[in-house]
Amino acid sequence: MNSPAEESSGAATAARRTALPDMKGNAMHELIHASASASGFRHDAVPGSGSPARKSSAWHGLLLMAVPVMAVCLVAVGIALVTSARNPQGSLAAAPSPPENAAAVRITPQEAYTRAYGISDAIRGGNDTAMARETAMRESARFEAELPSSEPALYAVQASLAEALADRGDLAAASAMLESILAAQTRELGAEDRSTLYTAGSLADVHFRAGRFGKARKILLGLVEASDRILGPDDPMSTDHAFALAMAQSSLKDHESAAVLCRRVLTSLAAQTGSDSALIQDAADSLAAELAALNRPDEEAEVLRELLDSRTRRPGPSHPKTLGTTAALAQALILAGNPSEALPLAKALANARHVLPAPGMPDSRREASEYAGNLMELMNRNALGKEAMEIFGPESADATSASLES
Repeated sequence: MNSPAEESSGAATAARRTALPDMKGNAMHELIHASASASGFRHDAVPGSGSPARKSSAWHGLLLMAVPVMAVCLVAVGIALVTSARNPQGSLAAAPSPPENAAAVRITPQEAYTRAYGISDAIRGGNDTAMARETAMRESARFEAELPSSEPALYAVQASLAEALADRGDLAAASAMLESILAAQTRELGAEDRSTLYTAGSLADVHFRAGRFGKARKILLGLVEASDRILGPDDPMSTDHAFALAMAQSSLKDHESAAVLCRRVLTSLAAQTGSDSALIQDAADSLAAELAALNRPDEEAEVLRELLDSRTRRPGPSHPKTLGTTAALAQALILAGNPSEALPLAKALANARHVLPAPGMPDSRREASEYAGNLMELMNRNALGKEAMEIFGPESADATSASLES
């Protein structure tokens, strides 16, 4: 049987573990960046967002800022394509079949990206899974007829169709499609081509999302080694693969390895983005969660102090994420035997339950109340019931009774 302190630590760990960044593929960033290249697509400057750490990252933002005019044009084209690809009921319309002489038709990589963007978005938004799968397979074959097998853009647009299937939940079809794409790409371009590494990351992402953490980890172990060796450990794709591997290791309860990787990611990101970027904050959140799982509250508190300072500056002191970090730091301090530093944080959280949001900011009162409830319970379990009553009021008495009854 666990001691109350151990139970408190476990509960606090669960409460502090925030939702991981969105792990979906975001082919749009890749397409916009690629379409800005006059010489055709290469993944030379494209982060490896085909991985479990896939998210709207700061380096994606930097790439987008470099091509704002092209981005606007592609979005407009994509909207037109999506509109024309849907029927009045909002489901996928039957896309035209390739012409009989499709093998003789050639398109540029930019044309492929533009068309793939519209098709992928229609696949994500369609109502019919079978039709979405059929559309992805048909359009993938059509791209094969229109682009040479030596062109990296071929595999990039095919992967974007598979990622669209994954985004709508058809993980089986997406993984089968990506495995086929990766086999052909490895044969034509080699296993160490940057675009091949990207597709392998996409496959790992699908395995992760399907709960096949062992398969995801196996792929990512190879990807981290390869991207570090070929691209360098501080390349954005290498950083992305390392963070993805950290998430896979965490899901397999290897929190020690995950913590080491998270620290590496934070060091790399410090050279790639601003100190208050959402990407660095997400990585710090993940590191704190791993340290909590390892029952290292002192180290966790050290990470969370810096994270709280960052989130207080951006997105602001009353934002739900900032309040969550406030609660997490207070909990870590209590578990580390430093309640005197935790009590002012508890008071700030108690006050936040009644603060109206500033213009343009989300209403965080509900989140503040939930965080306060978790913190009150932890305080009651760690001989801080009197302080909890003084800070949170009579509500803490109910929390104490519930804790004793349980």
